[in-house]
Amino acid sequence: MPDWKNGTAEYTLSARYSVWKDVIRGKHDILFGVMTGKVKVRGSVFKLMLQLKTPEIMLQQMRAMDTRFPDELAQGQPAQVAPARDGQ
Repeated sequence: MPDWKNGTAEYTLSARYSVWKDVIRGKHDILFGVMTGKVKVRGSVFKLMLQLKTPEIMLQQMRAMDTRFPDELAQGQPAQVAPARDGQ
């Protein structure tokens, strides 16, 4: 069974902090990030594509939460809640 802690996950995603903020806010999705090279996939891209609905469901839940980013709190900016996207 895959285990991300031991380096045996089927895939892992990595990106810059600013990219993850855009993903959480709904400005980009994971597939867009992968296709543009902003989100790096380590492991099986094929498995990611087959399971893409699962990360999108998690993102949908995160987008519904009151999200406060540390860099924005330091600047005194209010929290931003990303609007739910149609069909999601």
